[in-house]
Amino acid sequence: MILTRAVWLAAAAVLVAGPASACMGDKVLFEDRFDQPNPGWGKYLKNRVVIGGGAMKVTPEPKRRQFVQYRGDLYGDADVCVDITVPALRSEGAAGLLFGYEDYVGFNFFWVNAPGGLAGIDRWSDTASKWLHPVNSRKVAGLDVSGGAKVALRLTLNGTRAISYINNKEFVQFKVSPTELGGFIGLEAEAGETSGTWIFNNFKITNLPR
Repeated sequence: MILTRAVWLAAAAVLVAGPASACMGDKVLFEDRFDQPNPGWGKYLKNRVVIGGGAMKVTPEPKRRQFVQYRGDLYGDADVCVDITVPALRSEGAAGLLFGYEDYVGFNFFWVNAPGGLAGIDRWSDTASKWLHPVNSRKVAGLDVSGGAKVALRLTLNGTRAISYINNKEFVQFKVSPTELGGFIGLEAEAGETSGTWIFNNFKITNLPR
């Protein structure tokens, strides 16, 4: 009985500690488990983005960003989530969710970085031609960003109000500029002096929880 209880507790600890992309809406608007390439992901560099076998693997060039937008539909109010596996990095890199992407207007980027363990929300403005920072970067207590660690990102978008989550814990609430017809949603990875491969799994978009 003691051994059985110990095994159960160990399993429970893994479930609690491990990430799980947990969109909570009851209607799936889009889901991609990356079993094979989906043409809705638009154009991307095939030597930098590989889709298949249950993962999207993104390897940005050093000092560059690699965007991958899902252009099959536009999304306004939604619950968005994805699981990310962190590469072992020798210099700073980041990855996360793109949202509110409007051509010739701009987009938002909810990111975590390694090896620093920071997170934040950035916005690129096409009209101003510069980066804005709706949520300045900040340290996330207890966030494991060592090579091979898994991080779950979740984002709820409701009009001008957004809530971000990291590993099922609320990170920050913030304001967003509303899109007229909704925006594209996607994924991004960026590299510093050296690069690594960020692995995305279980990308999902649902309606907002009731």
